[in-house]
Amino acid sequence: MDRKVVTLFSDSSFVTEGSQSLSPLNVAYETWGVLSETKDNAVLVLHALTGDSHAASHYEGDLVGWWEDLIGPGRAIDTDRFFVIAPNVLGSCYGTTGPTSSRGDGAIYGSDFPEITIGDQVTVEKALIDHLGVARLALVIGGSMGGMRALEWGYRFGSMIDELAVIAASARATAFQIGLSSLQIRSIELDPNFHDGRYFDFGVSPDEGLSLARGVAHLSYRNSAELDDRFANKTGNTRLEEGSFEVDSYLRYHGDKLTQRFDANTYIKLVRAMSKFDLGRGRGGVVAALSKISPKTIVVGVDSDELFHPHLQYEIAIGVGQNATMDLITSTVGHDGFLVDAKAIGEVLLRRSDVLNHTTIERLEATCSH
Repeated sequence: MDRKVVTLFSDSSFVTEGSQSLSPLNVAYETWGVLSETKDNAVLVLHALTGDSHAASHYEGDLVGWWEDLIGPGRAIDTDRFFVIAPNVLGSCYGTTGPTSSRGDGAIYGSDFPEITIGDQVTVEKALIDHLGVARLALVIGGSMGGMRALEWGYRFGSMIDELAVIAASARATAFQIGLSSLQIRSIELDPNFHDGRYFDFGVSPDEGLSLARGVAHLSYRNSAELDDRFANKTGNTRLEEGSFEVDSYLRYHGDKLTQRFDANTYIKLVRAMSKFDLGRGRGGVVAALSKISPKTIVVGVDSDELFHPHLQYEIAIGVGQNATMDLITSTVGHDGFLVDAKAIGEVLLRRSDVLNHTTIERLEATCSH
């Protein structure tokens, strides 16, 4: 892993959309490849809810990244050709300023960390891009929450972007998504160890609540048919006992696994940011906002996704209009297909992208040489 951290907004003020100051702030990020002399070969990769900057490995033996099958030498996002940047999002707990960070007085923010928005996160990402000296982005790509940020990038900074790739995302949070998020937040807040978000002061952590929240979320990340194929109503014992269903053990495992690497206040802040997302708010509505996105937009959905249903990706493609393409990858797993089946996403990108498609670039170079 080759994570770097830079301090931004030391000489200028960063104020959230909720009018709260967070200057200065740290941003963690990783890069692959080399920025060209013309500074226009950069690809910005945006992670999902509990992701981080480690989208791909840097060397043999390095930790495998969450989009390992998509990013690297000779892969769809070819690090031999592109300067790839993956920042950790504002409000997270992997190096960028968030609820686990220290304030100016040395105390940890905890629940006092301000409410943030997808727009706030993009503002910070733009500051990082400027800091790195990038003049133009060849591609901005993200999945799920990262796809929401990609759309915000396209709306606000489309003139500096060649292409967008929006994967398994939506231009607005739906009632179903908001409802699930609300239940997750309540499960954390009802944990006796939560203490109104000040659990650090008590030396405890609301692990049971966070585990339950992750279980609810993970259930929505998978496809119901896939879960039934794997677990049905099977139990781990010959007698039916409480908590002995195999699917329950599976969800507990994933919930407990998250508590070992993530923070509860962080989870709440990021989930709320997703719930508040509406690209069209204050911009004349979603349709009007999407129509203002100028870069070519590659929209990819997962055919079995029950959380970000494919109709939400069609809404994006239709709204952007003639500059957009729409594809569905086939996956049995549901929303998590944007991670599990990254190779299929890469195939779509190479077919649809003028920026990434080696064949197209080689043909153009050959044409120019005659």
